[in-house]
Amino acid sequence: EVALRAVFRAVLNKRQVALLAPTTILAAQHVQTMRSRFPSWINVSLLLGGSHQKASYRQRVYRSLADGSCQVVVGTQSLLRGTALSRYNNATSCSLSHSSKRVRSNEDNRIKRNQSMPLQFRNLGLIVIDEEQRFGVVQKEHLKRMVAPGVDVLSLSATPIPRTLQMAQLGIRGLSRLLNPPPGRKIPKTLVEPYSKTLFCHALIREAKRKGQILYVVARRKQVPERARRLRRILQMINNLNTI
Repeated sequence: EVALRAVFRAVLNKRQVALLAPTTILAAQHVQTMRSRFPSWINVSLLLGGSHQKASYRQRVYRSLADGSCQVVVGTQSLLRGTALSRYNNATSCSLSHSSKRVRSNEDNRIKRNQSMPLQFRNLGLIVIDEEQRFGVVQKEHLKRMVAPGVDVLSLSATPIPRTLQMAQLGIRGLSRLLNPPPGRKIPKTLVEPYSKTLFCHALIREAKRKGQILYVVARRKQVPERARRLRRILQMINNLNTI
């Protein structure tokens, strides 16, 4: 929620936003969320590397970022132009056969073709890094070179790395904490107690009434059939009570 509001505020101030996600699935989820919550005049584009998208589509995204028609771009490491190539070339050298050299040469040419058109922003104002702990030092150093003066960086992490957490505690970096859950999300209740059939039945009845989902974890695999039969009996009793 903090990131969405920051992105929207930056776009209202005529600045572009780049959101960096560790996986393609997470990047696609961010795009879907933004398109559903932001007005239609905000252009949110998804930029993926490799064979996930056609080169013609990526070039259109590059041009729209350069001319300012794209306000928000969400992507994976494809946003860090040159990172994949530098990491590939800095790999440990080893003796290669002629076929392996040919495969590596083809891979280098493919990466260079994907990076033939550099990623340029017309007026970049905010960079959001989701799951910061999943990016390495090489990516972060490249991001520092990418950031121009006046560009803000917002890092999101449920488990911050010690370096980032220490910088936040020392005041070098700002820190924002979400102490309250988003609207509509219920706070989970955790109970650690000996097994009680009454307590267990009450929990099942409560979840059944609100049409929720139940995850029952069994310590030993051989106990699964017996526990499954017990659950079926209890759920059948609950269904019979609801029909009365």
